Amino acid sequence: MPALDLRPYQIAGIEAARAARRAGHRRILLSLPTGGGKTIIAVAMILRALDLGSRVLVIAHRKELIDQFWSQLHRAGVTAGIMRGTDERTDATLPVQLGTIQTLGRRDLPPADLVFVDEAHRCPGESYRAVLAAYPQATIFGLTATPARLDGKPLKEHFDTLVPVATYSGLIDAGAIVAPVVYAARVTPNLSRVRKVAGDFHEGDLEAAMMGVHVIGDVVRTWREKADRRRTVVYCVGIEHSLALTEEFREAGVRVAHLDGTTPIPERDQILVDIYTGKLEMVCNVGVLTEGWDCPPVKCCIMARPTLSLTLWMQCAGRILRPHEGIAPVIFDHAGNVARHFLPHMDREWS
Repeated sequence: MPALDLRPYQIAGIEAARAARRAGHRRILLSLPTGGGKTIIAVAMILRALDLGSRVLVIAHRKELIDQFWSQLHRAGVTAGIMRGTDERTDATLPVQLGTIQTLGRRDLPPADLVFVDEAHRCPGESYRAVLAAYPQATIFGLTATPARLDGKPLKEHFDTLVPVATYSGLIDAGAIVAPVVYAARVTPNLSRVRKVAGDFHEGDLEAAMMGVHVIGDVVRTWREKADRRRTVVYCVGIEHSLALTEEFREAGVRVAHLDGTTPIPERDQILVDIYTGKLEMVCNVGVLTEGWDCPPVKCCIMARPTLSLTLWMQCAGRILRPHEGIAPVIFDHAGNVARHFLPHMDREWS
């Protein structure tokens, strides 16, 4: 199998995870910022597990995450079976299986000695609880940039130790990610009447607050003045909000598409290809590109979604931090999230 080119902090993180297992821990959470290489760390650990004759299951919640894992394993010389809908790569005989949590909840589960959970801050969900409960003898490794639930509560019910692999400042110094330029909005939305539900803003109230003509106009105006035509991802509150911003940007001459959870998969895949190649300059999305989306040419993030969730803020902002052709990443915070949570790339001490 091809040797993996691991960075020193990745090697150290793998050894720390192994040390935690030798110390008796069975549910180990690995934390490192977006862009730090969680997938390649997991692939290196999977290669070692296969050498020892182990079987492995990788769990993720989106097709893009499964495809990313499959590609990285394939480059390392490992063919994995896919458990996702009608995916043609299904092969239950292979020792490594990659499954979406939705499909795993409906099928007989494969045997596994090691289980990896991508975006492990989602583990409190009932579907994850049910699947992981089926592996009482397995070692479970969680992978996340934000080791807290979306509502800010801890993950101690689901993992018994935390292995911090790297910090933002360390990754920036190493050139693995790039510190963004962050702009606050000139026009801030009035959120005084927005209710709070389940640890975040009520989406219906929030969407109404963000639909103001002055707010949408400032989003478009700021991008035209300061983004220098960087390829851009826009985080919106709801479909109506995203469609409104898409139309405003289109009228301003921007090559832009709208994406949400109901977008058909072929159209969704084409949009992601087009933003990668530059055919599109911008994607306005609702809850699709918040986690596990890797597109280094996108170097601008418009945060038009206020949130009380530190995890959501960091996940969205982290999408644009990977290096690409020396282009500095830019974040436009039209949601007041810097004031709530501080800069997304500041070092935080998780426990």
